[in-house]
Amino acid sequence: MAKRIQESISMQKEKENDTPPGILIQEYNSLVSLYTHSENTLFSIFNFYVTLLTTITGAIVVVFQLSEKNADSPFGTILVLLVFIVLIGIITQDALIHKNCDLAHFALAINSIKSHLLKKHPDAQQYVFYMWDLHVRVNPLKYKITLDEKIDKYLWWMLPIGMQQLFVSLMNSFALGLFVIMLVAVYGDLQLNLLKLFIAIPFVIVFSFVAQCTYANVKFNHRIRRSAIAMNGQLQEWIGSR
Repeated sequence: MAKRIQESISMQKEKENDTPPGILIQEYNSLVSLYTHSENTLFSIFNFYVTLLTTITGAIVVVFQLSEKNADSPFGTILVLLVFIVLIGIITQDALIHKNCDLAHFALAINSIKSHLLKKHPDAQQYVFYMWDLHVRVNPLKYKITLDEKIDKYLWWMLPIGMQQLFVSLMNSFALGLFVIMLVAVYGDLQLNLLKLFIAIPFVIVFSFVAQCTYANVKFNHRIRRSAIAMNGQLQEWIGSR
């Protein structure tokens, strides 16, 4: 008797899972798992970058110390290491943008399922937690625009995609600035070009930082639009708008 009851319950669950709400709930659970996995991967990528950056920085310090003992010029080796830092930073930044796009995409999908399932219960929507993203609107509810969103709306082209991308962009910018100093020290007269360096270095750092943030935001927005269209065939009015 107990076995028949158990089989009946399992058959009932299978039928519920085959219905549209059941399928959406399964999709919701899958998306939550994917969101958590992508978030963990993002932090793993960033931690690997920080470890690699620390190692290269240590190598630069060692090169300086060895050059002082052997009276050799360390600039050639340091230039190569700086180029390596920038290349690693560009690759890491691209991976971080992809992962942030995945997180926003999954948040869009999760919130869309919640909104659809609660469409017949509008009062309940006010008590449901919707995922939030600073760089793209993923909440279907109407709410008052915050100061952060107002700033992001007009200055999106120079704002980083998350703290990890901010750190990588800054490290890349400082590495490029140091690279310019090294080039002047190797191929130019450092004393004669000192004034030019004071003007050029801040410009190189700021321009590099803004260029990287602009690239990150343009790529992020392009992928978000493609993801949203692929998700439901068309962009809903509340998806992807700043």
